Amino acid sequence: MLRRDVRFRSLIFLFLITTACQKNVQDANDSLSDPLDSPFKTEKLQLDMPTLMKTNSAFSKANSEQLLKVTQMSLDKINLPKGMPLIFIMDNNCRERSEFSVPSGEVSTLDHQAHIITVSESVVADILAKRIKNDPCVVGAANDVPLEALTTPNDPQFASQRHLTSIQASLGYDIFYGSTGILPSANIIMAVVDSGVDYTHQDLAANMWKDAQGNFGYDFVNRDSDPRDDFSHGTHVAGLMAATTNNAIGVAGVMGIGGKIMAVKVLGNTGSGSSANAINGINYAVQNGAKVINLSIGGYGKSAAWEYALGNAVNSGAVIVVAAGNSNLDITSQWYTPASYSRQFNGMISVGAYDSTTKGRSPFSNYSTTYVEIGAPGSNGIFSTMLGNTYGTKQGTSMATPIVAGAVGLTLGFIKSRNYALPSPQIIENLIFNSAPSHSALTSSFKGGKMTDLSELAKALNQQYPVQSQTPQPAPAPEPAPAPAPAPDPNLISFALVRSDSNQDIGMLTSGATISLSSVGSKINIRANATADAVVFTLDGLAPTIDKLKPFAAMGDNSGDYLDWTPAIGAHTLQVITYVILGGSYREKEAVKLQFNIVP
Repeated sequence: MLRRDVRFRSLIFLFLITTACQKNVQDANDSLSDPLDSPFKTEKLQLDMPTLMKTNSAFSKANSEQLLKVTQMSLDKINLPKGMPLIFIMDNNCRERSEFSVPSGEVSTLDHQAHIITVSESVVADILAKRIKNDPCVVGAANDVPLEALTTPNDPQFASQRHLTSIQASLGYDIFYGSTGILPSANIIMAVVDSGVDYTHQDLAANMWKDAQGNFGYDFVNRDSDPRDDFSHGTHVAGLMAATTNNAIGVAGVMGIGGKIMAVKVLGNTGSGSSANAINGINYAVQNGAKVINLSIGGYGKSAAWEYALGNAVNSGAVIVVAAGNSNLDITSQWYTPASYSRQFNGMISVGAYDSTTKGRSPFSNYSTTYVEIGAPGSNGIFSTMLGNTYGTKQGTSMATPIVAGAVGLTLGFIKSRNYALPSPQIIENLIFNSAPSHSALTSSFKGGKMTDLSELAKALNQQYPVQSQTPQPAPAPEPAPAPAPAPDPNLISFALVRSDSNQDIGMLTSGATISLSSVGSKINIRANATADAVVFTLDGLAPTIDKLKPFAAMGDNSGDYLDWTPAIGAHTLQVITYVILGGSYREKEAVKLQFNIVP
């Protein structure tokens, strides 16, 4: 359903199959801004070739097997077959001026909304890309990734909440809910982006979030404001995260006091769904104030649309907690959405499952000593809320994830109740990771062998955020974050510090580093060591600065410099994007973000 265009009208017709929603946005432009490292900056049509070749048989038949070996190829060499779905992210503020018309019944008041578009006639990708590029109302387009709920078969005889014992919940609650702990009025909004939630359940009703119209969230599957669960997965997840505590019935959630559950339905009654629905669900959660987003969903493959949505969420201040997946695979080399994106965004936590009895990795859980950051109980039947005021067991990384999401909620509620300003998602991630103990049975499966422990988390928070006056104060400086383990890709960017006055090498700059001001002098250069044709810096959110020596020119020494920066005491964020020349234009290659501290 395209507007008339003599040049291309006969070549392709696109029909929109989409989701819609209704919500109350106070200031959409402020709450959902383009991420600094948007994948659509240099090319608005992004296709992941290995994903398409493996998941879309029509695409693989229409294209050369060579695409299995590359992640990018010139769009004029790619054929889009009839029936192939794409995700279009549209700017609803100007949709009426778009080349691609959206039916009024499928339009929401989300600032940016994802739509599934099906190609009805085969076309070369370059033709579509040119139209998208010239349309300012299309944020970007990418391939879809099918999703599913992440539970596995379980033994119904294990009907107990032993997972709370495993994570030392009782000891942690002595601090979290002590006389100077979390207030019931903390109201930390935690979004369950899943199959919906049974919001009438006796153990969930008191902790449900509502919008100004009294809705408990939104249903992106049926396109209405009733996110009632018809699969039970989301209800089970919600109970683990925040079932009401001390109500003398049922079960207790990890954050049963002070948390509010936002129900966002993106999976249907079979537990499956599209990435477009999930992306809209994430955007909805962000625009309606969620500080924690639980994603117990996933699928194999990669899409720039996911990168865009997750970047927006983290940059907007939400901590994202994602399930690592249930296929017993190493996601260091196997890309799994959304969990694998935790390598790209600080403030996003990927969760694996372990057995509460043996403390070893659950045999079904995906793993990575680089990208799965923490484990939580997920085996032997995790007991929680089910549809119709009932209770039952499920197992999987889906169950481990809301346990960690609840821990994130407790962290935010504790800091808020002690009158500190809420820290960034990156700092919250570091607090969760740094406080978690290591277990030898997990060191070969999860980063540092870390396992969730509410007692240790509460002790760390009590020390770093002591009781103070009722006047909100800036958050105290966090413990230095652990430097992220390098990815296996040898092309990742590294950074060096150089004194401007003497050109003396000071050392390497890594995320979480603490640097003495006296050691670096009054001005320093930050050098990016990377193989690229151009490098762009953004420091502390300021406008990007192109390498002053070789702006958008070949870097013969494989480096670019951010020149003559005057360091200031405090926390800083550096973002660097490298570009390569493809087809006569610059294409984004790598994006890296570092947090570091300057001390006296």
